[in-house]
Amino acid sequence: MNKELISYQETIFSKIKRILNQVLLRKEDKMLANKITNQKTFLEDIIVKQNKEENRLKKLKKLYDKGELEEKYITNEDIDKLIEMYDEEIEKLTVDTKRRKNNIQQMLKPETTPLSIKNIDKKQINS
Repeated sequence: MNKELISYQETIFSKIKRILNQVLLRKEDKMLANKITNQKTFLEDIIVKQNKEENRLKKLKKLYDKGELEEKYITNEDIDKLIEMYDEEIEKLTVDTKRRKNNIQQMLKPETTPLSIKNIDKKQINS
């Protein structure tokens, strides 16, 4: 089936041009696709490694908190990382506690109204 409205006879030069364009575009597409996949895999590798390490430390922390793992069986590097993890957790909790405390204080404060509204008598409002 011919998709064009006006049919024309393809010359040898137009055929060569069409073939070269197809070949070159395929190579460029492949190169671009390879570049994109390389970038994605690199980023995925970094994220996965970080998540694996973080998950491993969380498991260590959980075992240590339960008392199933003694401190003498944990390496010094892992102890340092666990200490950092505990410090980050404490910092997050203190920030959250302060935020909640301020929220409760705001809820418990009596509503303040401007002085001009306080001084108006009910008679003036009703009139």
